[in-house]
Amino acid sequence: MIRRLTNPYTYSAQEQVCIQAANNNWESGRNCVKTLKELLNKHFDHHQNDKCCYCGLEYGRTGRGEVDHIAPKGNEYYPQFSFTPNNLAKACQLCNSSTMKHTYDSIDTLDPIYENCTFKIVHPYLDDHSLHFKFSYGLLEYSFRWKIIRQRAWNQLGYLNWTLKSEPARELLNVIKHDWKLYIEYLQQLKKE
Repeated sequence: MIRRLTNPYTYSAQEQVCIQAANNNWESGRNCVKTLKELLNKHFDHHQNDKCCYCGLEYGRTGRGEVDHIAPKGNEYYPQFSFTPNNLAKACQLCNSSTMKHTYDSIDTLDPIYENCTFKIVHPYLDDHSLHFKFSYGLLEYSFRWKIIRQRAWNQLGYLNWTLKSEPARELLNVIKHDWKLYIEYLQQLKKE
């Protein structure tokens, strides 16, 4: 199950000085930035239980884990949020790939204060995830374009009760019915949690 993240990284005073010295540049080659990235990785591994902030699967099931900028950090996007704690989480390689999120412009309405921005995605820290799941072919896919489905684990037989809010959601449900193997595997993982 995908859970809302509740433990963003908290920077020490020394780390804040490092970020300022690097001019808020994530790609800075400064040793303190490299060390900070290692600490961020360990923090997210621990607080996310080695699970992707988007799909909820363990990193090893879809590729290695990568620190992700929820709002992309590139100069054409939102470099001002490169080190914002609520903008950083760990995603699996698949969810952070060019075919999924990658540099998807996730901000709908920009505000100078990150937490006041509105997002086109279900935000790992700021949204209630239980209201925003959808399935795509074969894998649980994070709802980037539509906040359309709420999913509830229903009974011991592994039946999912879906609250559908749009035509695309109903279409997605039809697609997943064709991939029973991964569907059953996902239900079994829900039971373990």
